[in-house]
Amino acid sequence: MSIFRDVILGLYRVLEYYFRNPGISIHSAKVIQYFDVWKELHKSTVNISSEGWNAITDTAKGIGLQLSSRKAQEMFLFCIETYLDLLMKLIALNRLGNTIKDIYNFRVLLNRIRGLIPESVLEWYFEAIDDQSLPSNLRTELRATLHIMINSIDYLDFSTVTFDMFREIYQNILPSEIRKSLGEYYTSEEIVNEVLDVSKFVKDEIIKLYNAWKSGNRKVKILDPACGSGTFLIEIMKRIVNVLKGKVTSGTLCKFICENVIGVDINPFAVNMARLNYLIAILTLLPGQLPSHIPIYWADSLARFRTIVMVNGLKKFVISVPSLERLVGTPLEIPDPESFMDAEELLKLMVEFISNKRKFESFYEYLQRNPPRHTVTINLSAYRSTLETLYSTVSRIYESGNARLIEMLANLLKVMSLRGSCSFVLGNPPWVRIHNLGKDIREFLKKNFKFYQKTYNPKFRKTRVPFQQQFDYSMAFVEAGLEYLVENGILAYVITSKITQTTYAGGLRENLMNFTILSIIDYSLYPKELFKGVVNYPLIISIKKRKPLKHHRVHVRIYNTKGAYKDFDIEQYELPLYVNELTSPWVIAPRHIISVLRKLQKSGPRFGDIYEIMMGVKTALNKAYIVKKVLSISSGIAEIEMEDGRKSFVEIELLCPMVRGEDIDPFMFIVKELIIFPHNEKGEVLADPDQSRVLNVIADAIKSKKNIKCYGSGATMVIEVSEGSWSMMNRELREHLIRYGYIVEETAPCVVNKCYSIYNRRGSFVLNMRIEGRKSKCKIYIDRLTIPGKPKGTQHFLKYLSELLKRDDYKLGQPPWIVFRVSEDKLRLKIAWQENSRHFEAALLPSKYTVQIHGTHITNLLIPIQTTYFVIDENILRAAKLALYLNSSIARGFLKLVSWKARGGFFRHISASVGHLPLPDIIRECKWLGREELDEISKISDYNMLNRTLKKIYEKHIGELEKKLATIIGINAKELEAFKEFTEWLNPVPR
Repeated sequence: MSIFRDVILGLYRVLEYYFRNPGISIHSAKVIQYFDVWKELHKSTVNISSEGWNAITDTAKGIGLQLSSRKAQEMFLFCIETYLDLLMKLIALNRLGNTIKDIYNFRVLLNRIRGLIPESVLEWYFEAIDDQSLPSNLRTELRATLHIMINSIDYLDFSTVTFDMFREIYQNILPSEIRKSLGEYYTSEEIVNEVLDVSKFVKDEIIKLYNAWKSGNRKVKILDPACGSGTFLIEIMKRIVNVLKGKVTSGTLCKFICENVIGVDINPFAVNMARLNYLIAILTLLPGQLPSHIPIYWADSLARFRTIVMVNGLKKFVISVPSLERLVGTPLEIPDPESFMDAEELLKLMVEFISNKRKFESFYEYLQRNPPRHTVTINLSAYRSTLETLYSTVSRIYESGNARLIEMLANLLKVMSLRGSCSFVLGNPPWVRIHNLGKDIREFLKKNFKFYQKTYNPKFRKTRVPFQQQFDYSMAFVEAGLEYLVENGILAYVITSKITQTTYAGGLRENLMNFTILSIIDYSLYPKELFKGVVNYPLIISIKKRKPLKHHRVHVRIYNTKGAYKDFDIEQYELPLYVNELTSPWVIAPRHIISVLRKLQKSGPRFGDIYEIMMGVKTALNKAYIVKKVLSISSGIAEIEMEDGRKSFVEIELLCPMVRGEDIDPFMFIVKELIIFPHNEKGEVLADPDQSRVLNVIADAIKSKKNIKCYGSGATMVIEVSEGSWSMMNRELREHLIRYGYIVEETAPCVVNKCYSIYNRRGSFVLNMRIEGRKSKCKIYIDRLTIPGKPKGTQHFLKYLSELLKRDDYKLGQPPWIVFRVSEDKLRLKIAWQENSRHFEAALLPSKYTVQIHGTHITNLLIPIQTTYFVIDENILRAAKLALYLNSSIARGFLKLVSWKARGGFFRHISASVGHLPLPDIIRECKWLGREELDEISKISDYNMLNRTLKKIYEKHIGELEKKLATIIGINAKELEAFKEFTEWLNPVPR
């Protein structure tokens, strides 16, 4: 850690100096240019989350650096990647048998192998070492720390080093939050080999591939389209060497590997690491062999390629990729290499002319005079327009300082040639949810990949399933991976298990049913960490690019929360929950369990067709609403302490008992907290009607404007509009308010542009409004907002005004203290359950509840918050039957098969999953319970008493009730027992 700290500090101080003195030397200018290129590459290819940037700040703090800006964070990350890149290159040179004396000797040795290890912007320290204008203390410090690092490498024995070391170094230095932002979950060898096994990349297949290659077949490639540090590639190489070594010469074996084991990644740093790992693997596995090239390409394997046939019959390729389109604005067009010239050669020639500031005409004339191929002579004039556009595009890239993106363009053309040429596509594509992706990448995926163009909609008649904005980056790699395969080729990935059940993955599931799914290994409930430093829900899936045979069976292995597993085969057509709706969730269970599920499905309508499944209310700022402690109550006023430790006073009428999902158990609930709930029994937010109307009038007046911001300044609401002059806004607002019957009186004197007091038609004061601004920016200040009759509550919420107005759900015109997703229905009697739980557990919740605090009884609305889901049924008998059924092993088991999985063996019981639960006709027709139970229930009107009664019935009769229900549905005792055994086996934890 000491060497790391010293080197990073030395690098950072030099970089910091150069940014303070940008014109001090040519070396300074070059270093800043390298940093700018690196930054642009990151912006183009990597999207780091706010958590990732915070982790960078914390890492810096750990070595004594305080980072106060985003630029400082970027500089620090640049230094970390520089350190890692340097370390890996030192180890690689050591493994090549070099003794590195100092930083100058290191540069000489590195230049000798540039064909294998290309130059990198991360080698900027060479410029600093050469810079005589750099203060001597900084230069000496940097040189000394680099020499210490070099000497420490020389003293270590790396003769047995493998890629594992690089990966461990990378994972231990780069914070997990950053790697999570990148979707980089580096895979253990055990998981890698499991993926290779299910893909059938084993001895016989390796020999078959080699023989095909020897006979001239060039469509036997093995591709990892998101190779990261190269983990999969190295394990693939190991298998090839283990099978073929001794049967063929090492030289031939090296050539076979380097022609066919190929990696692609969009992260330039990961590519550098993979190249070095690849090189060391060759040196280790095939001593004495030095590859002629390393087939690891910095490119986007998700790039889309279209072929356009021009009027003259010639072809040109159109390449779409976000990182390049962000810079040049349009897709790239390039002549068909077969009809013109090698694309990489063409680009190099263009760069040579552009770097010498030559115009397109000079370039075109050169091709006329010196055509590199006869096809250039024949087709040059036909491609003139395409060439001119490409020349202009390459010029813009070059002149922007991002010349290295031209390398990506050249690599993209190499990657394009892999389409339809791979026998295997294997790997661990990045798992990144949509909110961690840039907007341009999201739009690109939606536009160019059919897997994203269709989601699953269960079409419940009563329950509305919210449109899923989310999707996962890895889905695109499945679609693209299948495109890289030859017919009958095999794709095998470790991927998020969420693709099997989430609504957003409906298009993926539907399309995969057109291919032969060979195997599924479901680790989503597995209790151990499979990827270092992250919690995820992995699934290994292997797919053959071939239509499935009629009765094709998928081999499945599923793990439970104890780490035990079950193996079984199921027919592929049985995977979807609804066999005629291929976008529907997959049911990962043995055939005899699916058979019981099918009988259940036929027993009655779906829960979501009969009831509207609702979610509890949402504050979006719990610390302003949820009371941690009531300190005292006096004269109807409570002194309270909030979640964030702040203390306030509020009227006790605003305090309501609250239920979280975790507070619900079978037939019981606990109230542990209070919520400040500024709504009435109809669900309407408490607000002065005139103030609400004025806010809505203002919102209506500016709704057509752009760039509207709303925030708090102390107790004042501020609305900022960055369009139109303030004087125009002043006039429009006044006219709007007067049109709605309000009196707008200018207040004098006023230190800002305009101050007004607003009155209603009766002459009663409503609120104060100030308008100020200059040029095109205008600010509207709103003062004196109140909750009628609740001055203490008003003061409380105004403390949080700024944060309340920043909530994503807040809409201009609403009172700032509004709680979201409130309706009158949600405040009635309900049957409720936890959103996340190991077993589905339901209880009845009354509309009101009484709590005793400091000797005071408070009876008020019982408020369920968003981790609670529920349905409304005020018929006591129906509610009772429903609660008994929801807590039964039959309902619980079904929901485990269809619900999304969460960490720790929990399942997400949201509307999209619970809505699928069949509601057997016997339950709805009152034929399930006996007369004695029915009589006892019908006499009870209090929900708390009813919960206790139902619990007694449940404990005494649930076994016989389940058997009765199963018999009527057509499920025999053996089937019922097997169903219960399997679904309980999934997460055998105490209830």
